[in-house]
Amino acid sequence: MRAVRLVTVFLIITVSATAVAAVEGGNTALLQERAKAGDAAAMTELGKALTGSGGTKQNLAAARGWWLKAARKGNAQAMNNLGALYENGHGVKKDYSEAAYWYLKAVEAGNLTAMVNLAVLYEHGWGVSQDFSAAAQLYRTAAEKGSADAMNSLASLYANGQGVKQDLKTAVQWYRDAARLGHAYAQYAYVLLSEELGAAPADGFEMLQKSAGSGLDMAQNELGIRYLNGSNGVPKDGEQALRWFKAAADQGNEAALYNLGGLYEARKELPTALDWYRKASDKGNHAATIRLAEIYQTGAGLPADQAQALHWYRQAADRGIAYAAYHAGSMLLEGSGVPQDTAKGLAYLEQAATRGNLEAQLLLGRMALNGQGEAVKKDHQAAAKWFRMAAEKKDPIGATNLGYLYARGFGVTQDEAEAVKWYRLAAETGYPVALFNLGYHYQTGLGVQKDYAEAERLYRQAREKTDDQQLQARIDEHLQKLKVIVEKEAERAKKPSQP
Repeated sequence: MRAVRLVTVFLIITVSATAVAAVEGGNTALLQERAKAGDAAAMTELGKALTGSGGTKQNLAAARGWWLKAARKGNAQAMNNLGALYENGHGVKKDYSEAAYWYLKAVEAGNLTAMVNLAVLYEHGWGVSQDFSAAAQLYRTAAEKGSADAMNSLASLYANGQGVKQDLKTAVQWYRDAARLGHAYAQYAYVLLSEELGAAPADGFEMLQKSAGSGLDMAQNELGIRYLNGSNGVPKDGEQALRWFKAAADQGNEAALYNLGGLYEARKELPTALDWYRKASDKGNHAATIRLAEIYQTGAGLPADQAQALHWYRQAADRGIAYAAYHAGSMLLEGSGVPQDTAKGLAYLEQAATRGNLEAQLLLGRMALNGQGEAVKKDHQAAAKWFRMAAEKKDPIGATNLGYLYARGFGVTQDEAEAVKWYRLAAETGYPVALFNLGYHYQTGLGVQKDYAEAERLYRQAREKTDDQQLQARIDEHLQKLKVIVEKEAERAKKPSQP
């Protein structure tokens, strides 16, 4: 599990039970009387009431005014509340520096919530210079005083090695402590990180249920996955999976939207599956966008629609997905159920190849090597470029073709040793053409020391690994020629040398 940072911004402004009762009863007169008499706690509580809680008409400017007065009298909660106003731009212009000022004042006055809020600013560099070490120190102090939010945040820093040496076991311990205090994200992270370390907690299912029940969409989606697959000690239950996926999807969780598409597709309810995939795609889920394209391309139980397939492939390609760019390019190049557009097809293929798609690199390499009508002229330098990209991924076809270009001097300076290097890389994968070509180089001594035994071994290995009859015939021909050469050299070796 990659540790996911959950930024918690603390806006909760506490008030006393007496004040809450007074505000909910619509009676702020007592608070006002106490506040005007100089009671800092009453000023703070009145400011809370003026934020609109308890049915009181919101007046943030007035709330700020009372908190300023309370802060000047040393009330730490009022200081923290002012910091929250400035951090979030509530009733004032957002000002992280001013927020940091008030959080620091509150910390110095002993406010625990402000300590965590200030740590968040240091962690993200908001209003202060980013300082993970300072954030970790503040989180640790607050965590040791019992703050579940601080424990969760400190766990995240340990998981990511920010401000502290990365230590996943320590991260698990802090997540566990926060989880046991009811922190929803910590409950989720505690389970997943523990499992990643190979130590699934005995209370893992319980913790996930609590987290999901608290409304954390990530936990809801994870619980749905476990019910769907019957994994990690959770019984297989499609209806429970559906329930939790929908709960997460209702909060806009893109993974849950995609998983609902998959669940309904497995049930062969394709129209419903497509609806969920579209929703996931609209949220930016690339897998959903590609799955839409694949379903429309193949039909998969519905009439195929190549125009829709191209639409979704292009949408994914425009989001930077190389696989989708390859398919969009291939469809446009071939005119597969859509109007042919060679220029756009090639542009998508080049986009895919540049972003690392192997199929696009090989296709562009072959087209540049051989040409393709009027649309693509032979260009051996371009062929070398694309094949090299594939070869550097240790792809045997790309490496073999690059070796061929070096052997012939097409698009590169002829270099038999370099050709051998690439043939050898491909041959190590068992690719028969590379084995054959490498055998030829050992037979002829081009780029490598001549070795008939090695040549024969490579030819025979290539023969065993191919079903291609033309290649088999070529190998047989070379084996026969090699046999003749070996026999002639053996006879020559038997003749006495002339004085």
